[in-house]
Amino acid sequence: MRGMKLRLVLLLWAAVFVKGECVKAPETRKGRLEVLVFDATGTPIPPRYLTLELFPDRCSAGKAIGLPARGGEVLYGEHELRVSVPGFVLLRREVRIYQPEVQVRVELQVGYECGPSRVEIGGLIHGQPAGRELWVKATPLRGAGGAEVRVTRAGFFLIAGLDPSIYLLTVLDGEDVLHQEVVKTIYDNERARIEINLTRRR
Repeated sequence: MRGMKLRLVLLLWAAVFVKGECVKAPETRKGRLEVLVFDATGTPIPPRYLTLELFPDRCSAGKAIGLPARGGEVLYGEHELRVSVPGFVLLRREVRIYQPEVQVRVELQVGYECGPSRVEIGGLIHGQPAGRELWVKATPLRGAGGAEVRVTRAGFFLIAGLDPSIYLLTVLDGEDVLHQEVVKTIYDNERARIEINLTRRR
């Protein structure tokens, strides 16, 4: 038991040491980053309204840089992209540049004085296989984010606290995809209710 505790302590100490001593050789390769910006309805936001900034990860020696409205050349590595447009919430997004060309799609949310807008997707699944654990996953068609939730034994599910967007809703049984459909929730406090019949799939 003492030996196991000692190994755990040594592993934790090594992890902290390595994290604190992050050192990389300077990166010289560059890739072209293209940023495509939309609102929640999928309408492109004109480049003249955009302000793009790129912040390198903490292991890089570079400094934060401003980018042209459509993107530009960026050193290989991991960065934090910040996109700001008047009237919209500032967006932060991790981007990884490890190839000559990278395209990033982002969605901006309208800014509200009382806080960010939220929507939810819920519903009922008919014909749930007995003894199986199903999950429902909501993935934005553009950009990153989303959430997932486990389906109850009675077949109900609810994913709340989502950003207004257009989502691909997927029902999963382990690694098997049982159902997919597109759900639009683009209005403030919208509540989408979905009924899914899995018996038709059998």
